[in-house]
Amino acid sequence: KTLNTIKFNSNILQFIINCFIKQFNNNNNKYLVSLASIIERKYPIDFDDNIRQQAENCSNNEERKRVREFASMTAIGFKHQPLSDRSSLAICLNHPQAQLRIEALQRIREGIIAKQNIEKEFLIDVLISRLNDNETKVVNEAILLLEQLHLIDNQQINDILQKILQRENEDWSSVQQSIVRLLALDSTSETKYLHLLFPTTSSELNLLNNLLENYKQQKQTSSPLLKLTKKNFKSTTIDNLSITIDRFIQLITTNDDQKNILLPLLQQYDEILRLVEHYRPNWIKFSIIYILLGIETIKQQANNEYIELATIIVFKLLKKLSQEISPTKDESIEIPDSKTLIDLHVIKKNPLTSTSYDTLWKLFIHALPKDHNQSSFFNDFLSECIQWLCSENKISILYLLFTEQFSSLNKLILFLAEYYLNLTDKDHEQEIILKYLVKQSQIIEYTNLSILIFSFLLHSSYRTIRLLTLKIFQTKLKCLTNDFDTFIQNIKHHENEIITDSEYICYLIKQLIQTIKLNEKKKRKINFDNSSLIHLFKITIDQNDDLNSKLKQQLNIQLLYLLKQCKHWSIFNEYRIDFENLLQQSEQNLSLNHNKIFIENIIQHINYETLIHEQSLCFEIILQILKRSIKKSKALTTIDIMILTLKQFTPEMFSSLSSDFDKQIQLIDECFLLWQRSKSSQLTTTIKTILSKFPFEAKYFLIYCECIMVTNNQNKHTNK
Repeated sequence: KTLNTIKFNSNILQFIINCFIKQFNNNNNKYLVSLASIIERKYPIDFDDNIRQQAENCSNNEERKRVREFASMTAIGFKHQPLSDRSSLAICLNHPQAQLRIEALQRIREGIIAKQNIEKEFLIDVLISRLNDNETKVVNEAILLLEQLHLIDNQQINDILQKILQRENEDWSSVQQSIVRLLALDSTSETKYLHLLFPTTSSELNLLNNLLENYKQQKQTSSPLLKLTKKNFKSTTIDNLSITIDRFIQLITTNDDQKNILLPLLQQYDEILRLVEHYRPNWIKFSIIYILLGIETIKQQANNEYIELATIIVFKLLKKLSQEISPTKDESIEIPDSKTLIDLHVIKKNPLTSTSYDTLWKLFIHALPKDHNQSSFFNDFLSECIQWLCSENKISILYLLFTEQFSSLNKLILFLAEYYLNLTDKDHEQEIILKYLVKQSQIIEYTNLSILIFSFLLHSSYRTIRLLTLKIFQTKLKCLTNDFDTFIQNIKHHENEIITDSEYICYLIKQLIQTIKLNEKKKRKINFDNSSLIHLFKITIDQNDDLNSKLKQQLNIQLLYLLKQCKHWSIFNEYRIDFENLLQQSEQNLSLNHNKIFIENIIQHINYETLIHEQSLCFEIILQILKRSIKKSKALTTIDIMILTLKQFTPEMFSSLSSDFDKQIQLIDECFLLWQRSKSSQLTTTIKTILSKFPFEAKYFLIYCECIMVTNNQNKHTNK
């Protein structure tokens, strides 16, 4: 009990163990060993070190014998047993003489066969150290021990075996053959030797043939992958390896049993590359093999799951492979196909050149599906791909991607709007796409939606974006319709102002809207003019069947940014349905950032003119906002919307309701009721401020009080 509770330092431990050994004799063995076992369990490393030190410091054979006998009685005693007459087993395991290391391993194997009690941690340590031995005979003996222990699934041990398999040294051939034989014994080890299926040297080819032969001897039937491997590499020599590997990749991706052949290879790519990453030429070799395997998988277009997995793998490896490009001057060697790539960088393991790297990208881009319009996976992938290529400034590859993936420039512009014209800045991606559009030699027919997206880009805070967009307006633009002719001409006439000021496009639209307003007054129009620019902008987005609801909202937010300087009643009218739909949303949905921004930008257009032209409609929506429930403690978005709406309601707007006194009463009533419900100090302060600014005469206040009293009396009567 005392030994379990007291802590000892190394000096005291050394003293105690020394005392145990001195007192050790045939009469008290059991008692001393039980005490020593407690010390050993509590301080295993110190105990082991002390025993080893005591054995080395012995001055004669009698003392050495006493130490070994004492150590052999403990749990770790096996490793301290005498080996021949020279030293203990533990010392021999690390002895400079290879023969003693071999004898130590043989003694351990004998102990395992005899079912002696040997601690597992000790055995694993022995295997790890001796498998890393620099003598092939010692490593072979360690493999025999490993075969007895069945520890091939140990991560550290397996990694050592895989590194040995990759040694390009004939002296290690016998060791490699032993490892292959050991792998073939394990029915679950197929994933551990997948990298052997792509030999690039004569020794690797011999290993593969040896593996197939061992596997055949150990199992009644080979796996589908091994059957295909055997068929492919039959009669293969070192001279035709590049052709054989290229054919093997084709067979893997076109075979009917892809679940048992292709899928295991794709799923294990990360593990295979991890096993070879210590030797970069091998890592590059397998990266290129996997890229080509992924490209062929995509080209088959047979299974979406495999295509998506292959796309992810190829893209990840291309990004990593960009760091392996040789800094030496790139010889302009034409690389027409995958066979040439295999010959240069898989078989010969030449340094990766920028030409070879670009060729891999070209093969990948040509293989990608072209009908990705309905696939969110491929759209998201393209977005990430374009962002990375932009960040690496790989312009030629980007331009090829644009050409291959977008059948028309209008689709590219729409893609730009969906992924790079959102609420975060994507200036670099916008710039590169616009430069690509400017470089087009022919004049392009752009849709109304593309023109509208270009106008959003004219609002960019980045001058280069505005400049490039204006170049398109000046030289490359032809419209499919004449709907935007006036708008486009105005843009062209104010080129310098737009370049100078990012807000000028908003001012320009405001001026155009103002012209429409004057025309309305001259024509004495009260109802909405369907030919107006605002309506044209809105239907360009809403009536486009190529847009999903999320993108429509995103573009409408951008449009509202452009219209922020306009004070035209029709803006709110155009967005009324969107606004009402938003108000029907739950608090959780309303708090989503895109919904919140959308509704806040619509509220900005609740103004005096809107209330004059659309009084009933506008007033009802204001009341609808003020009546929303704020019982939930997390109704923060609703409270923000209420505050913003109240701030929009000016004294001038309140006075405009004077023709309908009931509406004024109703508005004040809702404000007071909201005041009573409010637990937000900010909302309460806003209500008080707004009410204090309303021009409400005293006689009307009396009428309001009478109305409240009548209502209260009616409620009391009903309750009775």
